[in-house]
Amino acid sequence: MSTLAQLAIDEGMSYVIQLRDGSFIIIDGGTKTDNNENALWNYLDDNKIGERPAIACWMITHPDPDHIALANSFIVEYASKIQIESFAYTFPKSTDVRVSEQNGLAIHSENWATAMACFPDATVYDLKAGDKLTFEDVVVDVLVDSSVNTTTPKTDIDMRNDRSAAWKMTFTQGTADISDDKTFMVVGDCMDDNTASRTAARLTYLVNTYGDELKSDVLQAAHHGVAGGSATFYNTVAPSISLFSSTEAKINGENSTGTVWKNKDYNLALAETTIYYMDNIVVLNMSDLSVVG
Repeated sequence: MSTLAQLAIDEGMSYVIQLRDGSFIIIDGGTKTDNNENALWNYLDDNKIGERPAIACWMITHPDPDHIALANSFIVEYASKIQIESFAYTFPKSTDVRVSEQNGLAIHSENWATAMACFPDATVYDLKAGDKLTFEDVVVDVLVDSSVNTTTPKTDIDMRNDRSAAWKMTFTQGTADISDDKTFMVVGDCMDDNTASRTAARLTYLVNTYGDELKSDVLQAAHHGVAGGSATFYNTVAPSISLFSSTEAKINGENSTGTVWKNKDYNLALAETTIYYMDNIVVLNMSDLSVVG
């Protein structure tokens, strides 16, 4: 069987898929902290097949520090202890993000290039909408990439979040009936966000472009589940399970400015689903969606 793990980390987003052959797909990784590093390494080491964890692909949704910083440091530090077969990512151009974010984008992009250089024979996928990647029993369909602008007005107000990639992963079961397959929707920090200065509509774009093709068994709640979601998007995906890459207290509490994080307009659209927060690791059997262990 293949499994999907949401790791319990300090901050960010860290998903690890173990394929039927024992290799892994890692999605993002989280912020760079000792706890996050240990959580990722311990999971890989405890579940590896063979002497070293074999990573079929390390995928990055977008180059924000709470998604890419751990990957950049972990790959360099653990290069002698792991094997990476491929990298997959899509980064915006500096002119497509706020001026205040351009330096950070340059730093994370440079660090990512340094990390990839540790595995010079690895395949590198520059993700584009419409791409289809296959790793053992998992098929990845890329839905949107960083070149697609879904924010108005455009000049000097786009964030890296506004250029996040999204993809749908199909866990094939090897049966004649494709309805037996299980699916996982990954949207990184794609979001709908309306303010006085900008209108971000990445989730609306996905609904308008793909419609019912978005239906998935498991959903990664957009932007950690804290802000920018869309009830229309969530109702279209209609998942059985929702993964929130935030703690339950953060989702139901307040941030530093006293604003309640929980956005009832979209999180309540997931109220009928089974929700797992980042307080504890959860591992799903992607054959029947049961919890492992």
